[in-house]
Amino acid sequence: MPVFEAIACDKPAPKSLHQLACDCEALLFVSREPLTLDEFVRLTASPKKAVEKALKQIQRLFRHRGIQIEATPKGWQFVPAARSEAVITAYYETPCVLSDEAIETLAVIAYLQPIDERSIAEVRCQDPTHTLETLLCAGLIEQSTHMYITSECFLQSAKLRSLDDLPPIRYS
Repeated sequence: MPVFEAIACDKPAPKSLHQLACDCEALLFVSREPLTLDEFVRLTASPKKAVEKALKQIQRLFRHRGIQIEATPKGWQFVPAARSEAVITAYYETPCVLSDEAIETLAVIAYLQPIDERSIAEVRCQDPTHTLETLLCAGLIEQSTHMYITSECFLQSAKLRSLDDLPPIRYS
């Protein structure tokens, strides 16, 4: 007779509220887009009421911090706290200096979008992974289903109304 007997469980044991809040916080941190309550429920495999409670706990935890979590029509996300508006504005008013490599990659995306990473590598003859991360962090490009496009921020930075205003490519 076996010493241990398998116990049939229909549901996994519930997570503690602390662990669930940690998981939700980590998801908020890595997500580029707001997450809906249903996404939290699916990703954490937790009941909706427990997820709501965890999100409220995170809200209380960040109440007096420089960032907060906020429920928006699109879902939950980290946002800068209103008390930090001046420093955030100063950050965005600081000019961003891009390397030649980043400028070339941005030009490839602007003219050939939507474009995937492999195609960018073929045009530039080098791995663009690091440069793409830099451009994503700067908000100059966006990624969707492994394809890259320029962002509204790019148009504003380049003082363009639309991509139609890009200068024509001259071939030598």
